[in-house]
Amino acid sequence: MFVASSQFFIMSPLLPQMERELCISEAYLGFIVGVYSVSLGITALFAGILSDRVGRRHMLKIGSLLMGISLMLHVFAINFHLLMLFRLLAGISGGLLTGTCVSYVRDYFPYEKRGKANGIIITGSALGQIAGIPLGILLAEELGFSSPFLVLGVFMLMAFVLIHFCVPQPISVPGHKRVEAREATRQYWTILRQPVYQRAAMGYILMFFSITIYLIYFPKWLTETKAATSAELAFVFLIGGIASLLGGPVAGWLSDRVGRTSVTITASMVMAGAMGASLFFLLDAMIISATFFVVMLCLSGRSIAFQSGVSDMTSVADRGKAMNLMISLGQIGMAGGSALAGLIYSDLGFTVNTILAIISCTAMALLVAGKWMKVRHYEMVAAESETAEDPFVPAPSLAEQL
Repeated sequence: MFVASSQFFIMSPLLPQMERELCISEAYLGFIVGVYSVSLGITALFAGILSDRVGRRHMLKIGSLLMGISLMLHVFAINFHLLMLFRLLAGISGGLLTGTCVSYVRDYFPYEKRGKANGIIITGSALGQIAGIPLGILLAEELGFSSPFLVLGVFMLMAFVLIHFCVPQPISVPGHKRVEAREATRQYWTILRQPVYQRAAMGYILMFFSITIYLIYFPKWLTETKAATSAELAFVFLIGGIASLLGGPVAGWLSDRVGRTSVTITASMVMAGAMGASLFFLLDAMIISATFFVVMLCLSGRSIAFQSGVSDMTSVADRGKAMNLMISLGQIGMAGGSALAGLIYSDLGFTVNTILAIISCTAMALLVAGKWMKVRHYEMVAAESETAEDPFVPAPSLAEQL
């Protein structure tokens, strides 16, 4: 989670430097983020089926290995097209990891501990923002924009080794089976026909769109309007990382006690207010940092609460497919937000980006305000038995694997 988060969020503060080093048009910078989202979304569809058939552990191994390699390849990105290619490969590996990680947590932890578990795991993302992104910005300033990706690639290969030797396989996942495209399509269509999953998919789309259209050009806006230096950008993202570190565990703890819906709605509305406030205090650097702190705090909390709520509504047999399908469809919002962000920013300015982000946050809060998440959760809990004494089997030893 540290690497996956860092390599994605660091794209935003590095876009101005990529623009200078590779001579990329300002309006096309968002497409570098968009290609990652599209490839992640398409891959997640297949990853959902595969993780239900072959197991979460195997998908985590494949995804971490591929991401480690693709990040290290960024050192060869000498033009816009090669950079797009390597971001596409990173998106494919991200598609293998994103929904699988959530499904793995859902397989192991009971309901009353699931939010807390997701909150703890997301601290890896927060650590990426606290340490990985600020240090990456400073490293890129000295050695070029590709240097942070090389370091992150090495860390991801280390994660692959840890997963290989330390992460067990859930026994609830069926053994290896051949996956047919027709069967996969039928299963996804069955899931999408359910109104509860349609609303969940729309929630993911709005969630990803709101933060993408705001965050991508936020550093460039600071650079152009306040002449922010690399050190100042690193400080702002350090503040944001601290907020994510606090927001994840707190939101997970609250969602286990007051409900996923309440936390999601509250975080969405506070986040919308903080985004709007950042526009009115442009001349005060400390207030901008404070509003960004609130934005990232709510972003982390909203993500944990909503993701935990959607995972609660899934059954064991369909969990991997459903979660990956929801996240995959959510990439529509991320891809659309990243593509529109550059076009809107270059023509209309960052104010319009922020207004669209506020509208998306409000729409998500209204969507979640219905009782569909709560009702669906109790239906699934009543239908699903979680009484297994030991949900895992030991990981095979090195001798057995050889």
